[in-house]
Amino acid sequence: MSDALTWFEIPTEDLHRAQRFYEEVLQVKLIPYDNDGDPMRLFPAPEPFVKGSLVYREEQKPSMAGTQVYLRLSGDVGKAEARVKQAGGSIIVPKMTVPGVPGEMFSMRDSEGNLVGVHGL
Repeated sequence: MSDALTWFEIPTEDLHRAQRFYEEVLQVKLIPYDNDGDPMRLFPAPEPFVKGSLVYREEQKPSMAGTQVYLRLSGDVGKAEARVKQAGGSIIVPKMTVPGVPGEMFSMRDSEGNLVGVHGL
């Protein structure tokens, strides 16, 4: 086994609002995908990196409790952190480093109410 993570989904209440939020904070373009009426916005990632999406499903609700996913950032972590509030979120754990882990990271409450991390390598 090479990776523990193969796919992730971040639930939304408003898929379009969440798309705008993540595109602003991460400075990426999410990819629209409609899986038989199951709307998603895919995070771009080259092979062999793990991929995931924003989803809107009645049975999945945003939450600050539970598992936290860290999204890869190509760019300045401090600048991404500064964009969170203007995009409709809030910082939960400010930019930090962890001994033995390359790069910097922070945790935020996204526009939907999820706890999500951002990790720049």
